[in-house]
Amino acid sequence: MALLDSLKKKNNTTRLIKFNHDKSVEISKVEVTRSIIVSEKEGFLARNSAFTEFSEDKLFGFIKQKPEKLKGSFIVREGAADPLEFREDSIYGKDVTPDDIVYHEDENVAISSSEVELSNATGPDYIQRGLVITLTVEAVAVLILALAVGLPRFISNMAGGG
Repeated sequence: MALLDSLKKKNNTTRLIKFNHDKSVEISKVEVTRSIIVSEKEGFLARNSAFTEFSEDKLFGFIKQKPEKLKGSFIVREGAADPLEFREDSIYGKDVTPDDIVYHEDENVAISSSEVELSNATGPDYIQRGLVITLTVEAVAVLILALAVGLPRFISNMAGGG
């Protein structure tokens, strides 16, 4: 459980450099979840071989960024799930196959089901907790009513009023 909590709390974000069909470029900070880059409307495959460095220079490139402040990024095209890779033979990485999609879908289903099982096994059972609280409140209410009705009779019987 602690491992899943630490994974949930970990902020997995990276820069996404996206080339659009209208020849514009978008640079945004996005979340990476289980090897999938999640953008507003699209998802991209986060391959280790496609990871690249991103440097933000200031003042139109005259002030260079320090090397220790380089940021990681992925470069993608609009409408293509596979990221671009800088290699000797080409910039295009291998295409996303249906087997890749099935693998990631199976992985997400397995992780989601294990999270549900862990939360059910270790988390409080809210229905059982609600029933215990309801029965306790009812028992206290019956006790108060029994005292309210029975106490005057008990006092009158002790006094001999009969």
